Amino acid sequence: MGKIEKHATTMAPAMPEKAATFSEDDLRAANINPHSFLATDYLNHFNEFMMLFELVAAMPDMAAELLSWRPKSYAQHFKDTGFEAKELAITAYQYAPEGVRTAFDEVVAELDRLCLTAQEIARDVDNLDAEHLQTLITDMLDQINPMLAQADGLIHGRHEPVPNEDNSALQADIDALFD
Repeated sequence: MGKIEKHATTMAPAMPEKAATFSEDDLRAANINPHSFLATDYLNHFNEFMMLFELVAAMPDMAAELLSWRPKSYAQHFKDTGFEAKELAITAYQYAPEGVRTAFDEVVAELDRLCLTAQEIARDVDNLDAEHLQTLITDMLDQINPMLAQADGLIHGRHEPVPNEDNSALQADIDALFD
């Protein structure tokens, strides 16, 4: 396989004017998609959140751990993990095709928003009856899961993101918790 050269001036205008050179084999070996230049490992950040959030209904004391979760940028996630090829993952992301990276960042922003909204539910866990709590958790998971699938699809080049459904009814329920 030949070297992949992406010039910063066309792919990421804020980057220094130099070419990043890495091969498809380098990317594949690091479990980074050689077409999107993105790694699924980033989704572990959200998968961890989902796992904790699902536990909150059965184990309300998990809410405290869930509340410690914070959104992380792609680069920050890799800086904070033991991912072996973290520098390659961060560099490859910077040179990802602009349309892919933009769409991916939009999906991640929505995932961050949804997770922060879910944390509002966890903050009020002691004031909710079990049935209502389970309904709120299920509704939030029904919003988060498709967004995770969109992010995964972008990483693997399977599809472009689709607009999120109108979830104003769920948002109204969540807002009502704090009225």
